[in-house]
Amino acid sequence: ITVYYVTKHGMEFMERIKRPIVENVRLTQANGVINEGMLCITAFHCIFSTRMKTEDEITFLHTSALSLERRPPTTGTNIEVLLKDFRHFFLDFKTQEECSDVIEALEMLSRPGQLDKLHAFFARPRHSSCPSAPPVKLDGLETIFKRFQCPQERWRISSCNKGYSLCSSYPDEVIVPKKIKDEEIAIVAAFRQHGRFPVMCFHHAKNLAVLMRCGQPLCGSSQKRCREDISLLNSCLQSIGKGRILDVRTQQKAQHQISKGGGVEFPSNYSQWRVEYASLESLSKLQTSYNKLIEACTDSSLLSSSSWFGRLESCGWLSHVERLLKAIKHVVHSIHHDASSVVVHGTTGKDATLQVTSLSVLLMDSHSRTIRGFLELIQREWLDGGHPFSLRHDHVSTSPDKEKAPLFLLFLDALWQIMQQYPLSLEFNEILLHHLFVHSYSSSYGTFLYDTPSERQRVKLNEKTESLWDYLLSPAVLPSLLNPLYERNHSVLLISTHPCSIGFWQRLYLRKDLNQAIEVPGLEALANLKKKNNDLKRQLVEIRSELDSLQTEGRQYSTVWH
Repeated sequence: ITVYYVTKHGMEFMERIKRPIVENVRLTQANGVINEGMLCITAFHCIFSTRMKTEDEITFLHTSALSLERRPPTTGTNIEVLLKDFRHFFLDFKTQEECSDVIEALEMLSRPGQLDKLHAFFARPRHSSCPSAPPVKLDGLETIFKRFQCPQERWRISSCNKGYSLCSSYPDEVIVPKKIKDEEIAIVAAFRQHGRFPVMCFHHAKNLAVLMRCGQPLCGSSQKRCREDISLLNSCLQSIGKGRILDVRTQQKAQHQISKGGGVEFPSNYSQWRVEYASLESLSKLQTSYNKLIEACTDSSLLSSSSWFGRLESCGWLSHVERLLKAIKHVVHSIHHDASSVVVHGTTGKDATLQVTSLSVLLMDSHSRTIRGFLELIQREWLDGGHPFSLRHDHVSTSPDKEKAPLFLLFLDALWQIMQQYPLSLEFNEILLHHLFVHSYSSSYGTFLYDTPSERQRVKLNEKTESLWDYLLSPAVLPSLLNPLYERNHSVLLISTHPCSIGFWQRLYLRKDLNQAIEVPGLEALANLKKKNNDLKRQLVEIRSELDSLQTEGRQYSTVWH
């Protein structure tokens, strides 16, 4: 059985576990496979082992448990376990006392209440192939500035947010229009929700159009005007043409925010911009859809019946995916085809806004479709961009229901749809997406903990926890994440949003086994075929070169003969 070392900090959890080891436990998987073995509860993990085959061992973090249900309630000897990564199984015990002690321990340990009580702060996972490798360093803003080919006469990297003085959910450095002074940016920050002033996400090297994001303007019903804000936005435009402001909310939701002091950019103040609405649903509606999706995917009585498809449709999850794809398609068309700059925002600019900007950048920037480039995009747009992961993913089971929402999963699902349409254009495969999904909810790494860059710096997260990026880019893991069919494609990816083009991510949502990672059949075979194809191409080039040489030599002999 795998050994987990318990630190002195974990001892306080161990002392509260009445029954750390239970023998003769029967585990039933969703696919009907039954194993009998030992259940071990440590400070941070739950481990089931048959003690015969390593592949039968199942391990999960307590915080990865989405629901624990005793059957029948209070007196039963069976616990239904549903994990946040859609794994689903049942535990049967010999006695009611064993069942009571186990579910009491699991419920307690799955709700630590504080972020610094999570396993990431006590774990020191090492990559067996290279335990002393230096930490992975992703590209900084200066490198990104050069890669986007931002004209230095129009744009600059500003340290106006140093010490998080203007916005706690922005990084120290951001890209802003050069002619806007830091003092003016401070005024704009006071006019935007949560201080989230407009910052650049992408610059189109050929037509000079840009993608910006921010929080909503604090106009209110009095249609408050901010001259510096108008000036900042107008400085993003070319000499001709209007820009587009894409409000990710429904128009009704945006209008409702006016009475709360927020709202939209009024045409009378922003005459050079046209406001449009993406009509992405609210957090509560998305979470409701997600809950229905979980119910549909874990109801074994319906999975084999035709009525399951109706239930899948009624949960509305794929409709959310479709709306998001339509929004990013519109952004990419506006920037790449119409050469029109786009500003994206919702209420706070921390949620659906980041879905739209990050996916739009990925479609337009080929570097973001490499593994390193994609992780840089996640770091820049989601983590440094201020998405409240701990709040939305309920890391310590203290988030109010209205604040929970699977926005990052929806982003990953939309990206999976893009992968199906462009199977050769992304360097990574869906296993990477699965890793990101799992670790964003419950992880031994600290990368997705806390809600803002300022919080992560305050608690010195980089010093106290390991980075997920180090793990994913380690020699032991990286090969399994590669797409064997990848070919660098510098073109902008133009996606289809027709309902027939949108599929269901079955390998993620309909988990039949209990393996920690999903399996994508045929990856190794495809890699071997591509290697063989490349070898044959190389041989063909050599043969053609040799043939050309022989033909040249033959012509020389022919000339001499004549």
